[in-house]
Amino acid sequence: METIKKGKFYSIKRFDKEDYFKNFDEINGYMTRIFSSHETNNDEFDYDEALENINEKNADFFAEEFLTPRLYVLFDEENKKPISFALYSHDDERNDWHLEFVATHSEHSGEGYGQAIIKASAQDLVKTEFPRITSVVAKTNKHSLQLHEVIGRLNGVGYYFEPIEGERFSFEFDLQNMNKTQAKNDVDEIVF
Repeated sequence: METIKKGKFYSIKRFDKEDYFKNFDEINGYMTRIFSSHETNNDEFDYDEALENINEKNADFFAEEFLTPRLYVLFDEENKKPISFALYSHDDERNDWHLEFVATHSEHSGEGYGQAIIKASAQDLVKTEFPRITSVVAKTNKHSLQLHEVIGRLNGVGYYFEPIEGERFSFEFDLQNMNKTQAKNDVDEIVF
């Protein structure tokens, strides 16, 4: 676990594969806390489906040696509680990081934490040997679509999206030419 970003009121920690498995119960608790905050506050959010999906993905991480998780969690510095997370996966056959899930606690919806976690993770992922992000988003998921636009607006990021399977979009972001200074400034502009 490494702190990759620290602001006045928040910090962002990265959990690589070893950290993910070593601290699995703790990490699963972070994601469950954030998902469960939406259970009663959002009629459009299917809490049970989200938990089922994250549990299936976690089972894949444990079962498939070639699949590598990388999790970013944004914590409130005052009470050390998780506010937002972004979970990526990488496998040996793909030359990318796939954004599996991104979520923010319902009490902090619309406050910019989702943008902060996406920008900070993109800034960190550009340093890897696989500086490309892919994702699939439901057309009805307006919050996630807005977050994907944030990645696309980072200076130097080439991206495209296309409709797939009727109700979803496929996104691809090429971070290789991302202006690292601009990305850092974009993240630093978010002050909590």
